[in-house]
Amino acid sequence: MAQPGDTVEIPATGERFVFLQTSAETGGELLELEFHINPGGFSARSHVHWDVEERVKVVSGKVILTISGEERVLGPGESAVVPMKQGHMVEVAGDEQAVFVVQVAPARHFEELFETIFGLYRDGKISADGRGNLLQDAVISRRHNSFLAGPPIFAQRPVLAVLALVGWLFGFRARYERYSGPDS
Repeated sequence: MAQPGDTVEIPATGERFVFLQTSAETGGELLELEFHINPGGFSARSHVHWDVEERVKVVSGKVILTISGEERVLGPGESAVVPMKQGHMVEVAGDEQAVFVVQVAPARHFEELFETIFGLYRDGKISADGRGNLLQDAVISRRHNSFLAGPPIFAQRPVLAVLALVGWLFGFRARYERYSGPDS
């Protein structure tokens, strides 16, 4: 289980994130992470969280925050809110590392989401361009009620359910002890 100050890193790229506030610390209300991302580095495909809101605040560097297809460049001190059910993605703008804080509310199980995704990157299970195993992605997405931006969610739900079940049968999980520690 994550603790404030815990750092998760991708050694091959030098990228990392730090837990600032955890679900346990905030009674499930908030998860707060500080990301250190290099140009061309980690970026999740445009996606939708069905039941959480995100706030992104830039500490240094610049990011491109795309919400529902609208791009916005944020610099130091600037922030924006990603409402629930809105497609979004964050990318580094420019040629310097960006440091930005992401708040997820409510926290749900998003600590394990970030631990798992960065752990899979670290273990080479996700490529530098963000491509992982489709069945692994389905298991993670189903657990965290997340979807691809674009295709209608009503059409994604049954496909995701089948793929996640097949993935689970093949041993894929949304949470791994080696990344998140023992289940509490």
